[in-house]
Amino acid sequence: MHTFHAAAPPTDRRPRLPRPCPQVSDTTEETLMDGHAGDVWHCAFHPTKPNVFATVSDSGHVHLWDSAIRQMTHCAALGFKPRAVAFSEGALGAGGGCHVAVGGAKGHLKILDEGQNLRPIHEAKDSREGIADVKYSPGNRMLAAATYDTVIDLYRCGHARGRGRGAHAAPGARRRASS
Repeated sequence: MHTFHAAAPPTDRRPRLPRPCPQVSDTTEETLMDGHAGDVWHCAFHPTKPNVFATVSDSGHVHLWDSAIRQMTHCAALGFKPRAVAFSEGALGAGGGCHVAVGGAKGHLKILDEGQNLRPIHEAKDSREGIADVKYSPGNRMLAAATYDTVIDLYRCGHARGRGRGAHAAPGARRRASS
C-alpha cells in the first residue's frame, strides 16, 4: 500500500502530485505474497478477521491468505474455473468458520466450510452461463448468485443440526429472479 504526503504549496500554478512516503520507491519492488498460477478474478475480505482474504483464479483454486503473516493459509481445488468469491457474514460451518461461496465461469457454484479446511459442503450448477458475483444477505439467510444469463439465483441457507457438530448452513431451495 502506498502512503502519500501532502505536497508543499506550489510556487507556480502547475498542479503537483503527492509524493510517496520515503519507504516506498518507484525503483524498489517486493513481492509480499505469492501463490497464484493463473489470472486472479475476484477477492473478498473475511467479515471477522481483518487480515484474512480469499482469492480465486484461472488455476481452478480458491486461496485463503493472511496478510499479517504474508502467507497463503489454505488452498482448495474447485474442479472449475472460478470467477467470484464471498464469505458468509459470520460463522455457519460445523468447524466454527464462515462459509466461502465460489461461482464459476460455466455456472458452477460451490460452498466451502472455512472452519474445516475448505471442505466442500454444497455444489450446484443451476446456470447455463457463468456466475459473475456471489453475495450473502445480512444474517446469512440467502445467497445470491448473479449470472451472465440475466438471472440472479437465490438460495435459502438452511440450518441443519448434526450430532454434536453444531449448526451449519447449506443452500436449500432455489428461486430465480430475472429482468
